[in-house]
Amino acid sequence: MNSHPYLYRSPHSNKDSRRAVIVLPEIFGLNDFVQSVVDRAATDLDAMGFGLDHFYAANGQQNIIGYDEHDKGVRLMAQVTGEKYLDLLGSALDEIFASNPRTSEVIVMGFCFGGKLAYVSGIDQRVTTIVSFYGGGSLAPDFYHGMSAVAALADARSHDATLRIFGLFGEEDGLIPLQEREGIHTALADVAISCQLSTYQAGHAFFNQDRADRYVESAARKAWADVKSFLS
Repeated sequence: MNSHPYLYRSPHSNKDSRRAVIVLPEIFGLNDFVQSVVDRAATDLDAMGFGLDHFYAANGQQNIIGYDEHDKGVRLMAQVTGEKYLDLLGSALDEIFASNPRTSEVIVMGFCFGGKLAYVSGIDQRVTTIVSFYGGGSLAPDFYHGMSAVAALADARSHDATLRIFGLFGEEDGLIPLQEREGIHTALADVAISCQLSTYQAGHAFFNQDRADRYVESAARKAWADVKSFLS
């Protein structure tokens, strides 16, 4: 498959798998961390693994942003709307299904801003599972047709028993307080969307082993084990 610049495909992908995992970055693009998660997902989850550069929806190019370029990531994030992102996701899914028409399970796994976008991803009916790592701002209004990411998902997939969601959060994450975590769960549970939330003794971005100031090995190890259990 000749992927577009916005789509990284893991060389470890099981080409015969009916499971596709799409990993959405933080605000730093398709960097080494994201590619490592894609490769890990392909291997550990016996899947076709992909990384989707959501910032391509803003500037039409592949993005790899240094951790010392935080402001650049923030500026690009402000340019990505739910509508723009879903157009990009749709193109990526078209490409994935064209390559493997037997695909029957699509897991979207996002981190930080990508975690917020993971919720919006479920508006596309081809998405069967959402795994959102510390998706901050997911209840903020006016992201997709005037609604928050979570409200838009609840509206689109209300009472849809085919959709499953797993949200993972750091207990010490000051960016996503308990009230927001509970609000996400309530909004989805109110429309009978299956939603499991777990918290870990860590702060924001605890899963990223490339960020020594954030990474918490014990929490990351437990979170990945929980993800594998949830998807088994």
